Amino acid sequence: MSENINTTVEDKKVKKVTKRKHSNPFFERLLNEPMVKVNGSEVYRQFCGDVYTFLYNGYCVSIKFNGEDQEFPETIAKALQRKLSAISKANTPRAINTKI
Repeated sequence: MSENINTTVEDKKVKKVTKRKHSNPFFERLLNEPMVKVNGSEVYRQFCGDVYTFLYNGYCVSIKFNGEDQEFPETIAKALQRKLSAISKANTPRAINTKI
């Protein structure tokens, strides 16, 4: 009996979240955007762990650093590329005594 109650509660939670997401114009726009492949290079694993997760306008976005291409809506892919570039730049050794 307790399994049925838990299932019902979980089903209600999922329906609420699904309804909320589909009523949001931003989420609808993301669904209509072309998908872009982003490579989850294993190079980032030492800096970010196996998975990097961040919030974009209240939506959770995760990329796995397993060396495979993953598809994201174009807007999310651009934000993700900016974040990966910043991580790369912050962890690239700089030469000492260089003139700028």
